Amino acid sequence: MKDFYEPREIRFARDDMVWILTQMEVFDEGDWPTNPYGTGYTDDGIANSSINPYASYETPLCVAVEVLTRLEHCEHDGVMLRAYYSDGLPISRIARLARMDEGRAERNIRRALNYISSGPWRRWQDNHKRKGISYKEWCNHRWCNKRKSTGSHA
Repeated sequence: MKDFYEPREIRFARDDMVWILTQMEVFDEGDWPTNPYGTGYTDDGIANSSINPYASYETPLCVAVEVLTRLEHCEHDGVMLRAYYSDGLPISRIARLARMDEGRAERNIRRALNYISSGPWRRWQDNHKRKGISYKEWCNHRWCNKRKSTGSHA
């Protein structure tokens, strides 16, 4: 996963979603996270000949709303996913709060992350690539129920 994404690089893939979730506090404020590497420009005050037609808060809020919409479709698992990545709660605490064992909590977080990481197409909507499927239906498919070792991260 990269340390920083430009708005044009967001594809709603798994790594993108993890990065967005870890930066959600900044997005919620209507800001785009600051590039930790700087811009690369060395000249002061280069005049910009084009005017951005969007408000500065529009892109960050649109990204945040898209991610929150996807999380809502995952119901409780979406809440656990946000708690893990955005709030930094450990799996053990999330499992205790959700009244389930840690393995199940980790599996549910992974499922929710995989469901929301569907690229530009939302999984619950029909599109030219696939038929829409709800989170509950998606979790009942055999590919979703395979147990994988995820190590210390969801």
